[in-house]
Amino acid sequence: MTNLILLMIGMLLVATAVSAHNEKGWEASLNVVAGPARVQLSFGQKIDATPEVDGRYDVPALPHGMLQAHFLIGPGQYWRDIHRLTEMEDGQWRLVIQADAPTSPIVLTWDHTALPSNRSIELIDVEGGVVTDMLERETYIYPGSQKREFVIRINPQGDKQ
Repeated sequence: MTNLILLMIGMLLVATAVSAHNEKGWEASLNVVAGPARVQLSFGQKIDATPEVDGRYDVPALPHGMLQAHFLIGPGQYWRDIHRLTEMEDGQWRLVIQADAPTSPIVLTWDHTALPSNRSIELIDVEGGVVTDMLERETYIYPGSQKREFVIRINPQGDKQ
């Protein structure tokens, strides 16, 4: 009986720790590279983020150079886009990449360990129609093009669309 009680207490402590971690949220970097040019973006979820653009978590993009990449929030362009999402809410980030006179492939990379493993998260190439599971792969490469749009979509685990 004592072992059962200790086991239950241990499970409760683990569940509390996991719940507290999920409430803190997460943030991941997305690197976009074309030849020598590179842009680093950040996206994620924090419980205290606002649904609109705020000065705390959303960082405006200052486009320059031959490679430009940013998240779209309304009419604005941002290098960092943090959403307020609960563990069971769907969400998405709109990403635009533009390369002036692209001569090399565009490479997107991310660290899948920074993403929530209890969710389904996909990178969708709108033009190419390719869906990449961001938890299984850490790279997406496409031939250079003037402008390309992507959606990063997050769903509760098992809700892949």
